[in-house]
Amino acid sequence: MKHFSNKEYSWPPYEKYLQYFNTPLPVELYVDFIRDFTPSWQRFHESMAHLDPDPLWKHGAPEFTPSYGQPQPSIGISTHKGPARGLVIVCPGGAFLCKADYEGVPVAERFFNEGLNTAVLDYRVKPYEWDISLADAQRAIRYVRKNAERLNTLPDKIAVLGFSAGGILSARAGTIFNGGDPSSEDPVEQISSRPDAVVICYGSMSQAAFPAAVLGYDRSKQQENVPLSPDAMMHVGCPPFFIWQCAGEDDPRCALNLANRLTIFGIPFELHIFPHGVHGTALSDGGSPNPNSNDPHVAHWVELCVEWLKNLEFK
Repeated sequence: MKHFSNKEYSWPPYEKYLQYFNTPLPVELYVDFIRDFTPSWQRFHESMAHLDPDPLWKHGAPEFTPSYGQPQPSIGISTHKGPARGLVIVCPGGAFLCKADYEGVPVAERFFNEGLNTAVLDYRVKPYEWDISLADAQRAIRYVRKNAERLNTLPDKIAVLGFSAGGILSARAGTIFNGGDPSSEDPVEQISSRPDAVVICYGSMSQAAFPAAVLGYDRSKQQENVPLSPDAMMHVGCPPFFIWQCAGEDDPRCALNLANRLTIFGIPFELHIFPHGVHGTALSDGGSPNPNSNDPHVAHWVELCVEWLKNLEFK
């Protein structure tokens, strides 16, 4: 695992683009956006290279746009020999603007070392919209389940685990899914996209609820945000959730509200809110470029999560 210092790691200019987090990126910003975020994309793909990722669509992804400067969506998979076991699909964060390498491969390696099969998802980000990112996550679940025997993976033990924007993506995958299309000519599309477990690592789950506290209540805006908010899309068919968050930088109401919604629908969950800690802490072992991310107490989330997955018979 590579560790970064602030000197080595140059943050992308998020501030310029964050206002478009849930809205289309203006066409006039495409060139600037690709220029500003290409180093982050390259860093992520370099970290993925040794996994020899599989393309999610054999003949190219639907709605793929080469001019956006991103590769075809793919998944880098690591599996154990011996008895079949569960697999965790890791979705790194990056505000849907890029994908943080320290929230991808290092996390998958840690969970692999704990005895689980793992994968890292290279999903599409801006200028692609949220539904395209979700389609990539859904396809990843279908792909692993379709190829479960080859991947030595239990087809009913597939989890999605995401950080920040990747947490939002994972929660959307855990609330918006279907059983597959039996009539599809694509055998992967015939398979269910429902994950068997969802792990949320400091994601903002309440995009319809809490912006009102800052921006003022706007009924039309709230209604527009409902499909973007996993807490608002919750239903009785959702899988179990594991949620953890640091209250040092993030609003703990996001995790609490999601837990409340899970309670309403009778869905099992485990919740941990650490009183201190930073956003983007990842494994909280110093691997994040944030110098305050090395927090041994917060780092316990990994062993807690692994134990939770084992209780779900992933291993």
